[in-house]
Amino acid sequence: MDAMSYKVIVNPAAGKGKGRAAGKTISEILTAHKKEFEIFHTKEPGHGIELAQKALEDGWSAVVAVGGDGTVGEVLNGVMRGEEGERCCFGFIPIGTGNDFARSLNIPLNLEEATKVLLKPGKKVMDIGREREGFFAIITGLGFPAEVMAQANAYGGPLRGSLVITWCVLKTIKELKAEAVELTVDGEREELLAKAIFVLNTPFTGGGLQIVPHAVIDDGFLDIAVMGDISKAGLAVTLPKAYKGKHVGHPAFSFHRGKKVSIQTEKPLRKLFDGNVYGQSPLEAEILPQALSVLVPAQEGAEG
Repeated sequence: MDAMSYKVIVNPAAGKGKGRAAGKTISEILTAHKKEFEIFHTKEPGHGIELAQKALEDGWSAVVAVGGDGTVGEVLNGVMRGEEGERCCFGFIPIGTGNDFARSLNIPLNLEEATKVLLKPGKKVMDIGREREGFFAIITGLGFPAEVMAQANAYGGPLRGSLVITWCVLKTIKELKAEAVELTVDGEREELLAKAIFVLNTPFTGGGLQIVPHAVIDDGFLDIAVMGDISKAGLAVTLPKAYKGKHVGHPAFSFHRGKKVSIQTEKPLRKLFDGNVYGQSPLEAEILPQALSVLVPAQEGAEG
């Protein structure tokens, strides 16, 4: 691991502009420890995919995403376009709104501490989800999670961090309606009404919510949570319990586990991919076991 080279891809707009200053701090730390690196800033949506693909072509040992979970998703999609066995390692320095990828892998949420992980990292091999429109490390989903993230990405107010997501949750609850869906998990089909379907690879999403607290990033399965036709008041009371996974016994929530999931809807619904919202239902996803090596604190992963 000591000889690793890092292509650092910074989203300058992440964290309501924190990304613009983050590059300087990262550069100072890596330079002081004589690490081989280059820092690149994304210029527009989709640029992170292009930069990550170029990193593979140029032979960098690791690509490091600096931003929020949307930046993770974008850079991940560039790395995952490489052939299996040719993908470089993936690192993450969280400066975004939700930072659930960092929570799920015990990467520090502090900029300096997360950067120091790169000085002598451990390595964790994790599963990755693949949907027909893109890859995801954390979540894909329909309904509530997609609408909340769409609101969060468009938010321009004074709030920061997970407070942005909390505010957008409250706004979304007012307009949320249950939709008729057909859910198929590993060939088993079910028709139901749902206000949200979360297809998760990690235990954390939505700025620290543990929608599926028993989700494991390297077990070879997707964990699916269905939120049924819960009332607005019921959701407002129950959702805060999900920060500690205490909503699991609520009758409006059901849980499934499988390697492949298909979701058909009567009307098109927007799809969530980590921190990004694009595409529309139907949703068709599968798990790719042990597909990505992630740089984590040394005590959390194997030595490289």
